Amino acid sequence: MIAIDEPERQWQSSSYGQARDNFLRACEKADVAVSSYLNPLPGPGGEELATDVAVFGNPHAKNLLVMVSGVHGVEGFSGSATQVGWIAQRRYESLPRDVAVLMIHLINPWGVAHLRRYNEDNVDLCRNCLDFSKPLPVNASYASIHEQIVLGDTLGKSGERAGTYLREIVEKHGLEYAVDLFMGGQYQFETGFSFGGKQPVWSNTTLRNILGDCGADAVRACVIEFHTGLGPWAYGQLITLHCEEELDKVRRHFGPWVFNPSADKNPGEEGYREVPGHTIEAYKQSMPQAEVTVVTLEFGTYPSDQTLALLLQEHLLVQQASSVPVETLHAVKSRLLEYHHPADWEWRCAFWSRSLQVIRQALGLMEPME
Repeated sequence: MIAIDEPERQWQSSSYGQARDNFLRACEKADVAVSSYLNPLPGPGGEELATDVAVFGNPHAKNLLVMVSGVHGVEGFSGSATQVGWIAQRRYESLPRDVAVLMIHLINPWGVAHLRRYNEDNVDLCRNCLDFSKPLPVNASYASIHEQIVLGDTLGKSGERAGTYLREIVEKHGLEYAVDLFMGGQYQFETGFSFGGKQPVWSNTTLRNILGDCGADAVRACVIEFHTGLGPWAYGQLITLHCEEELDKVRRHFGPWVFNPSADKNPGEEGYREVPGHTIEAYKQSMPQAEVTVVTLEFGTYPSDQTLALLLQEHLLVQQASSVPVETLHAVKSRLLEYHHPADWEWRCAFWSRSLQVIRQALGLMEPME
């Protein structure tokens, strides 16, 4: 007998097409309409790419729970499975009267389809949601190494030395420095690692359009972003960028262990960091009439240094794709999928169970409006 909090295998996916089909079928069975926001570019097989959106409950509800998958492309499969499972189990039938759930399925569909963290412009969506009319942040440390890791042979012709290179940096400067160096965002090099863009990208604009279309009536909103790949194996860390009074409220409701990069002095060896251009700004700006709470569920997989080294290797191969054997790139992307959506069934069960816990907590924020 399947335990009540164990997911079903048919909710899982390992390709964009499979994930999208699962979501659309679940919505069809629930008799809920889907709005599709089409990406301008096709998938690797020429297929249509889209972010699919569905609202469960009263579309004019004053309380809105938003679940978002696929912000970082290849990380999207686990969040997708949670969204599909939540719909398949008809959990929307027990929503309070004035609460709606907005499902945003695979907001970076190009990244999901191509098994990349970044989007079609090589942009990290979580570094793109900032005011481009103002001077952009400068990552001087990254600028000093960009040419040698992207254009030179520091990582080897196929990126095989990425792990060694990263270990040398960690041994010399520490993991915190390495995470800042490669994941802190940079706005100078369009072919570089963790590029934040020069303007709002399609996923950024689409996210704001969705929230404008579906969140206009909300007085209170809570957003859950599903992420994987950072932290201890099968541990679901809640992270928020809210500060001061807002942070106190988040911790009172979700627990004192909710991590905040700016408030918590010790980021820990897993490397949770504060970054510019995070999507929290898009949520707040797109629903200015609402009290908006944003949390990220970051679910750990393999050791962070190994994941970062693999991301570096994949990035180098993509930039040199014309001279890289197809089978080499395919093998690295297959590993990247495993590192962000492990095949281990116990891990997937843990992700599902932790996701349901956070969803229950988020719904608990939606107290009846007077």
